[in-house]
Amino acid sequence: MGNRHEPVIRRSRWGTSNYEFNPNNPVGLALTVVVVVVVGIAMILMATRSGPFAHPEAEPTRGPSQSVYEDPWTGTGPEDDPTP
Repeated sequence: MGNRHEPVIRRSRWGTSNYEFNPNNPVGLALTVVVVVVVGIAMILMATRSGPFAHPEAEPTRGPSQSVYEDPWTGTGPEDDPTP
């Protein structure tokens, strides 16, 4: 357990000012595994279009007694409309 004193987050070795999880620390390694699993699950959900990425449900269809052009509030169609 000599890894306990390693920092959880360390500066990247690529010469940038970015930070990364330190896999030499058990917490940093666990965080790395959790991030990889969460991203993998999100990618699978996006590919299958399920969960929060699902298509919205289709609009409900009209009943057999209601015409497509019928006003649902008054029950009149375009032929009953008094305006020219």
